[in-house]
Amino acid sequence: MTLRFEKWEGLGNDYLLVDQKEFGERDPKSWTVRWSDRNFGVGSDGLILVGDDPLSMKIFNADGSEGAMCGNGIRAVAAQHARRRGSLWSGVVAAKSGDRKCEVLELGDSGEDSVTVNMGCAAISGLPAGLMSPFPGVHVDVGNPHYVAFVPDCESVVLEEIGPKIENAPVFPGRINVQIASAQDDGRIRLRTWERGSGITKACGTGACAVAAAFFAQETSGQDTVKLELDGGYLDITRRGNDLWMTGPARCVYSGVISD
Repeated sequence: MTLRFEKWEGLGNDYLLVDQKEFGERDPKSWTVRWSDRNFGVGSDGLILVGDDPLSMKIFNADGSEGAMCGNGIRAVAAQHARRRGSLWSGVVAAKSGDRKCEVLELGDSGEDSVTVNMGCAAISGLPAGLMSPFPGVHVDVGNPHYVAFVPDCESVVLEEIGPKIENAPVFPGRINVQIASAQDDGRIRLRTWERGSGITKACGTGACAVAAAFFAQETSGQDTVKLELDGGYLDITRRGNDLWMTGPARCVYSGVISD
C-alpha cells in the first residue's frame, strides 16, 4: 500500500502532512515513530493528519504521542490549504485544543508563505511544588503546557540535560514542554526549545507564545509585540486584548509517496 505526503516546515520545525481520509485505519502512533525517524524514515518532528470540511489537524509527535496544538504545524496546514485553493485564505483550523483563526498573508514566489494565527489566551501559574529545576520559572498553558524560564544566557544552558528531566518530572504527569529564554538588548527574545515527545527542535510556535505571554505579564511599558529568535528563525507575537497572535513562515519542502 502507498500513502501520499507533503513535508512542511516552519522555522525548521518539520511535519509530514497527510490527508486524514487517505491515512485510513493505519495506526498513527506507530506510523509516526517509523516515518519520523531521520535515518530510517522520511525524517520529521511528527505527523499531522489533515481533515477537510471542516479543516482540521491531528498532531502526533515523533515518539507517537498525540499533541493538542502545534503553532508551526497549524501555519503549515493553513498555507497548504491556501496553496491548493490558489489564493490567500482566512478561516478556522480545528485542533484538539480548540479552533484557531488563521490568515494566510502571503503566498511567496519562493515557496515560503506567511501566516498569522490567533493562538488564544495564555494561562500563567506558578510551578508545582517538588519540581527540581535549576532555574525559577512559570507554567504557561497556550493549548500545550510549557515550563518557561528566563535566564541571562540561554545559549549556555545544556538543554539536552535539563530538558528531559523537566519534561518527565513526576509533578507533570502529562509531561511538559521546556522553554529557556533570554531577553536581548535590542528588544528581541532568544528562545531555545525542548519539546515533549520530540526533544530539541528548531522552533516551537506554542512555546514562543508561552514565552511572549510570560514576557508581557512582567512588562510595564505596555508593549504588545515582541520578536522571538528561535534556532530556526523568527516569530512575531502580538497581544490583542487577551489573545496572542503568532505570525511566521511555512514552506512545503517536498512531496512524496511512501510504500508502507
